[in-house]
Amino acid sequence: MSEMQSVIQSLGALPYGGIFVLFTVINALIPFPEELLIIGLGYLGQMGAINIFIATPLAILGLIISDVIIFSLIKSGNKYIIRLSNKLFGNFDENQEFVDKHIRKIIFFSRFVFGFRFIGLFTAGFKKVSFRTFIFYDLSAIIILVLSLVFIGVYFQSRFEKIFAGIETIRHIGFLAITTILILFLGRIIRRKILKFMIITKNNNKNNKIDENK
Repeated sequence: MSEMQSVIQSLGALPYGGIFVLFTVINALIPFPEELLIIGLGYLGQMGAINIFIATPLAILGLIISDVIIFSLIKSGNKYIIRLSNKLFGNFDENQEFVDKHIRKIIFFSRFVFGFRFIGLFTAGFKKVSFRTFIFYDLSAIIILVLSLVFIGVYFQSRFEKIFAGIETIRHIGFLAITTILILFLGRIIRRKILKFMIITKNNNKNNKIDENK
């Protein structure tokens, strides 16, 4: 049995309380691609291994609770979290105008970019965004993201069932490989566009300040 099959079966073997704990914990681990596990819920749901109408709300609840904890720690000035943020993302003061203007968009859209989800949390915490504003945009993004990825999991599983019927190993490997490549590819493209936009905005702000001084 391949390692990928073991991961799929392990996720399916978890009790529903375990799914909640799993998504609460992995959301706090920066390098872990939680998107794959969300797709896995839809995949397993379509197989009949789990009830996605129970597992999906639990995953959403775990993600939002984890986000609220991290946001609250940053907003309260937790030294460890702030030190970690500075190492990972640098100093937010360099992009003050951009962040102030687009804070709600940052909270919402950072959730959809692989490897960028922590930017929304850290930015909202540093800017001391109101709890109500943070919950609204973050929860909205999580619900849309989770439902979309669960649907992708359901879609892929049903298609692979027809294409690779009777070939379990190929179906699981193909599913995970395609999903991983797709997420990494889209995340890389979107991340480049965001960084490019931030650099252009920063340069424009500098040029405007120079013109004002003249």
